[in-house]
Amino acid sequence: MIDNEIDNERLDLSALDPARDPVRWQAMVDATRSRVDGVLAERAKREDDAFYLIASWRRSLIAAAAILLIALIPAEIALEIRESRIEAVHRLVVLSASSVHGSRAPTASEILRTIDKAGPQ
Repeated sequence: MIDNEIDNERLDLSALDPARDPVRWQAMVDATRSRVDGVLAERAKREDDAFYLIASWRRSLIAAAAILLIALIPAEIALEIRESRIEAVHRLVVLSASSVHGSRAPTASEILRTIDKAGPQ
């Protein structure tokens, strides 16, 4: 029956009564208003500034750029490998075409040198 006793007791809220200490209450209200006014003034100043708006996007833009780089770097490497293979094939085609017009077939060392060259013949 302890619960019944607690329910029957009156809750003392007199400490929250603003009329009990009006000077203290007014000081608390003034301090709260001052802090709210300061925050609102700072927000208003920031929202009008274009640099603040752009700076607020900083984390999102950096994350998007990082994701983009993570996706593009492997793609670039794959394209470079493919491009070097295409260039090697092109050099081999040129060597083969020149050997058809000539009187002799290319040697294995000529074929390997053609594949290993940095640029087309």
